[in-house]
Amino acid sequence: MLGSNNSINSIDLPYDIPYFDDFYTEISILANGLFALNSLLTPYQYNDPQPFPLRDNDSIIAGYWYQGYHNQIYNNRTEIYYQIHSNTTNSSSSQKAFAKANEYIQKYLSTQRTFQPKMVITSTWLWIGSAEPNSSNTFQIVLTTDEERSFVFFLYHQLQWANPANSSFYRVQAGVNHERRNVSISLPYTDTDDIVKLVNESNVNVPGLFVYRVDTLDVNASRCAENASTISFRPRFGSQLGSTPLIIYGPCFTDQTQIKCRFEGSHIVTGFVLDQNRALCRTPFVSKHHSGPVEISIDNGQTFLPAGTFLYLPVQFGSNEVTVEVENGQKLPNTGDYVTVKWQFSNRVKNIFPNGAVIDIELLKVRLNSLSQLDIASKSVVLASNLSMMNEHRVRIPEDILTGFIRVVVRLNSNVYAGIHSDLLVMNSSSNSAAESCRKWADQQTDPADWNDGPLLPCPMTTDQVKRAGFCCYEPEAHCYKNSPNSNNCWLHKGRSDRHESSAVECYTSKYANAHGASAQCCYDDKGMIITRGTGAGTDDRYRPTSTPLQHFFHDFVPYLQCCIISTDFETCNMYMTYRPPRRGSNTMGDSGRMWGDPHFGTLDGFSYTFNGYGEYTYLAISNKSSPAADFNANGQSYVFLSQIRTVPIETNGPTVTKAFAARSFDAESKPISLTTDSRHSIILHRDKQVIEWEEDINKIVFPELTIVRENDYQYQFSWNIGVTIVVNIVRITLPSKQFVLNVGAFISGDFSRKTYGLMGTYDGNPDNDLRASNGTIISKNTSIKQIHEDFGKSWAIDPTTSLFIYNSDKTAQWFSDQNRIFTPSFTRPPPNHSSHQVTCGINPTLPETSWSSAQRTCSYDLSITNDTDFAKESLKAGEQFERMQIRSPDYPLFNSSLPLRMDLIANDIVELNLSPLRDNSSNITLSSIHLPSNSTLNTSTGVFRWTTIEGDHYLIVQAHDQQKNLTTKHDIAFHVKPAGRSNTNDFKATKFLFILLMIIHLLR
Repeated sequence: MLGSNNSINSIDLPYDIPYFDDFYTEISILANGLFALNSLLTPYQYNDPQPFPLRDNDSIIAGYWYQGYHNQIYNNRTEIYYQIHSNTTNSSSSQKAFAKANEYIQKYLSTQRTFQPKMVITSTWLWIGSAEPNSSNTFQIVLTTDEERSFVFFLYHQLQWANPANSSFYRVQAGVNHERRNVSISLPYTDTDDIVKLVNESNVNVPGLFVYRVDTLDVNASRCAENASTISFRPRFGSQLGSTPLIIYGPCFTDQTQIKCRFEGSHIVTGFVLDQNRALCRTPFVSKHHSGPVEISIDNGQTFLPAGTFLYLPVQFGSNEVTVEVENGQKLPNTGDYVTVKWQFSNRVKNIFPNGAVIDIELLKVRLNSLSQLDIASKSVVLASNLSMMNEHRVRIPEDILTGFIRVVVRLNSNVYAGIHSDLLVMNSSSNSAAESCRKWADQQTDPADWNDGPLLPCPMTTDQVKRAGFCCYEPEAHCYKNSPNSNNCWLHKGRSDRHESSAVECYTSKYANAHGASAQCCYDDKGMIITRGTGAGTDDRYRPTSTPLQHFFHDFVPYLQCCIISTDFETCNMYMTYRPPRRGSNTMGDSGRMWGDPHFGTLDGFSYTFNGYGEYTYLAISNKSSPAADFNANGQSYVFLSQIRTVPIETNGPTVTKAFAARSFDAESKPISLTTDSRHSIILHRDKQVIEWEEDINKIVFPELTIVRENDYQYQFSWNIGVTIVVNIVRITLPSKQFVLNVGAFISGDFSRKTYGLMGTYDGNPDNDLRASNGTIISKNTSIKQIHEDFGKSWAIDPTTSLFIYNSDKTAQWFSDQNRIFTPSFTRPPPNHSSHQVTCGINPTLPETSWSSAQRTCSYDLSITNDTDFAKESLKAGEQFERMQIRSPDYPLFNSSLPLRMDLIANDIVELNLSPLRDNSSNITLSSIHLPSNSTLNTSTGVFRWTTIEGDHYLIVQAHDQQKNLTTKHDIAFHVKPAGRSNTNDFKATKFLFILLMIIHLLR
């Protein structure tokens, strides 16, 4: 509380306020009705109100700026309150303030994406008196920001006086003003005695309320247009299952406005008006994920205006919007049984629900049609209706359904406002029925060798290896990951104890697919070792779950449930493993490189250097040739991947940092993506020319060629299906000025060895040739920083005609190309202040500089040139991550890759296998058996295994132990033996007599 006459000057704020294209770190709350953002002026200098626009140094937000000496002494009830709410506190009042700010923005600024405030500043002038008897004013200013956008709310409860002194010079002002931009906006009746009428005015159709966005040069007044010729909507993406509410804005709507939305030229949906500024349509169900045009009519379909495109996201599994809990400890629901449905609408969606709205719960049966597209098999079944606004309800699953999903919708009378969905569900059935479905599925399958070849690498041998390769090549499986809080975690990968099978504690799926769209699944036991036998093992997926989830669901997942989980017939699970075989382990891990800080580079082979270029450069390019040329030509050669960076000086002629990244792959459906920082230091993400704006409830977007994951506001992962992942970390620096810097990491599959170009070096395991210029010349890694700059770095400036960037100013690709030619950085580092550098960079003061790590050197360098300790610490962190990634996980002993994981045989066949591990010219690896089939033999010295097969299912487990490294791996083989005289029912035919001899291969490395 300020008291009646007091102001508070220069309050330090927990977050910066972007305001008219500038940033402010302090605020003054003045007793005579305004906020001041410039600390150069004192409260006394704001004693007398002045008409807008104001003089220099005046950045103010005026709710009701009146002359200071006409103060509150005329009313002893006068009180002035202020509160600064920060997301660093968890108080209930702060949470209410955040929720209200978000509600106002979603409701009254319908063009804005979801807003999650970091700070809300409120100040209330209560019962402000004057010389006029029995008159007082009550109003409020609210300023909120997420450090990227800022909004101001003016709320007027009671205004009874305006000019008690009858002054012709100092009338009340209301509005916003920026000190240097000569930009301002005044509220109605400002500078007149009629300003008391603000209680009945509004720019959002709510008397007494004004809402503005104030972080850009163009103050967003949020008014709809009476005669709008354009119309738009948000969000721009949502589930292909439909019912995403599109908030429509642009024209002013009335009770007579009749809304129609046309999707993809033919599917027409009837919408309705929410208020003067907003209308609503729900998206339809579509059979496949894709982008499609949206047109909107406000005259009941007589005319339609183009409104943009909508991205129908593929069905993703692991949704927490709607969950279904099965009773009695079951994993799958039975038809006719009760289940508990729980749901949670996002705040963005809840803000549009009207009073009196009710909830319906529906079940929709689905199937995959002949075009591998999703169809709704019949009309939805209503499981519950007219529920109050609760979050869970118990419902009964109807009979005669195999696969479907549950939809929870909110409606008021006939107007449906939104719908959210469960995962696709599979209903339980009898074991016999599941076995029969499994056999029908098996009859339609082909030899896995027809589709699981090509770039599908063997699984990493251990979880340490898979995590090292994870960024490029693997991602955790949603239903089976370590330390999951879900009690049903990994339930699909429980080994059968009667067959001595290991159970998985974590599984991973490959981020990339081969030419057939197939992918690999890798599962690991509690010791972190690959599982290759039984139901605990991962299996090859005919369809990659992320990019083709529906095909994966119906062709991989449902058959697995029917063959191995619901059916109790071991034979049917054997069928599944025949056509979806487990993948063996290997020491394959992929590699990574990165750039960070000022900028420093670590190549894919581990060489570190610094390049302070100014321009746009080829970061990483990958040829599609098996033997690519030494020189690089983006126009004349073909590539599977191309990425670029933009570096600019922090200040004129100063050190450079990375400000933008762009990339694309080159398959048919690929589009370029770019991540840039604008003049306000905001992060802008484009795919092709369309801006991607994230909503609060979506952090992952799947495109045909690319998956984008937003970990938080400061990290983006771009994973292309070819085996390339780029991770961009966004670092905020404060010195010499506030801005964002990009740290860019590249993670690629080992398949791309000897195929790379650019600043990430020549990826071939040899760091000595990493400084290969674009003309193919190898620059010595021992050369000077200046020569690296001139002969290597500058050579990777892009041809302007091949730019992947979006340009929104006069700085074109050619302009950046010119900067590369004319810019010369300083090649001399300022001498370090050793005491501060040692603390910031974790340097042992007793060690000479030559003993510092690469991470410590880059930290010290960046601290020397910027004096920004936070920036230097981020460089240290990035450098240490690079150093850790260069430490390879140890290579485990391997078995010959020709050894099978399963064999389909006939009784009395003779099997002879050589199980010797590959010794890599070492005699320190020993072989031993863990389990052998009855009556079989294994010579651990020669590695020869002999067995005359016996009808039934059997297995073998042997292990190889490297005594020098103390590392152990094992190899399992499952034997499925049919009776003599009976052929196999699948495509893998066995002969009466089988003799297999695998020769040991000694590899010299």
